[in-house]
Amino acid sequence: MSIATGTDLNEIRVIVHAVHAMSIQPVHRLILAPASAPHGGCRLGSLCPWPFSVMRPRTARAPDRLSLPFRWCAQVFADGLGAARHLAIGLESTVYAMTDGPARTFAAPFPAVDGRGPIIALQDLNGDGQADAGFRFGEAGSTGLALIDNTLFVGEDRRILRYPLDRQSGRPIEPPAILVSGFPDQRQHAAKSIALDNRGSHLFVNVGAPSNACQRTDRRPGSPGRDPCPERDVQAGIWRYDATRTGQRHPADGTAQARGVRHAVALAWRRTDEMLYAVQHGRDQLSGLWPDRYDAKANAENPAEELLRLTPGSDFGWPCCYFDPAAGWRVLAPEYGGDEARRPLRRVFATHARIAGPYGTPCARLR
Repeated sequence: MSIATGTDLNEIRVIVHAVHAMSIQPVHRLILAPASAPHGGCRLGSLCPWPFSVMRPRTARAPDRLSLPFRWCAQVFADGLGAARHLAIGLESTVYAMTDGPARTFAAPFPAVDGRGPIIALQDLNGDGQADAGFRFGEAGSTGLALIDNTLFVGEDRRILRYPLDRQSGRPIEPPAILVSGFPDQRQHAAKSIALDNRGSHLFVNVGAPSNACQRTDRRPGSPGRDPCPERDVQAGIWRYDATRTGQRHPADGTAQARGVRHAVALAWRRTDEMLYAVQHGRDQLSGLWPDRYDAKANAENPAEELLRLTPGSDFGWPCCYFDPAAGWRVLAPEYGGDEARRPLRRVFATHARIAGPYGTPCARLR
């Protein structure tokens, strides 16, 4: 799920997001009802019922399996876009959606978009709450989008681009500049999610690990982990780059903000405390790769889906360890000596901020 925030013409807070990004691709518009709206504004997961035409278009269809709190309601803003990934909202309420390939749904394609390319700009020109115009641009589909003022940053799998946008139309006014290139070509976790700090001076890039758990043979049952893991040199972390400088190369021109993060498609800068946060996609297949140590229940619950605060120089331990929600701390991964079934869970470090010791510390030292 991707989320972007902005305001509509009525100063109502709007959240637009893509749901089920790997299968069904509608983009929804979530609206917070005014406190004066009848019955609090809306029912859980409902269309917007109060009498503002901008919030309840006649043609709007029901939202897709959304569960919303009191006073929130949803409508489909656009459908049939393809495999929508991240979103951004521009100065004139243009909604930009990055797609990673052709549509994986039977819904009719959005009819009013001109041009070609993976980035879709959606506009609601008649004010009925649904996109009725737009355009496409861009070069290679992927995941990351970030927008500050009239500059759109795009995260392709192997490079980061920057588009200057026209303030009125929202269209690119010149070809993109390449900010960072040189990211490894990889089959797994290639998506580059991106974020910018408050000033737009620092660009943060997620560089996912190219494997599940850095095994000697990836995803083979019983295969031990490589120790130390060479993938951590240029992957499995978040790197910081200069958002104003073109021609940078990964990793030479960047600084590792955080290491030991397997993959973090959700990446955002929090303005209030000026800190970077991410949600980690933890390792897979505990019971499939280690059936004598993990049952189906343990596999379903481990590892936890962690919200990480990425302070400079932090390390979250992949692939050596993962966070066990029942234990309340990180434990050694089975590839590195951890054993869920045969002995009590071991606490391998006390703080989440720096868990693996100096960079390059072998996982064996955590046993």
